[in-house]
Amino acid sequence: LPHCSLLFLVLFSIYTEKITDDQITGWGKTMPYTDNILVYHQRKDWKQIVGELQSELDRISGWCREAEALVNTTKAAVT
Repeated sequence: LPHCSLLFLVLFSIYTEKITDDQITGWGKTMPYTDNILVYHQRKDWKQIVGELQSELDRISGWCREAEALVNTTKAAVT
């Protein structure tokens, strides 16, 4: 399938639905966007943000192992 074809985007959305279904609740969100996934949190305490983001990334990492999905490390970033 072409990378950004409509069918690719629909299938990607179905494939990754579990990521957003099981997200950790709180002051942030995990959101799919086309063929990317955005994870964000907001708080005043940076240590709490780091802990919450790490928990969410660990959860997503577990999903990747179960789904045998690979993360494109050249596109993955923390900003």
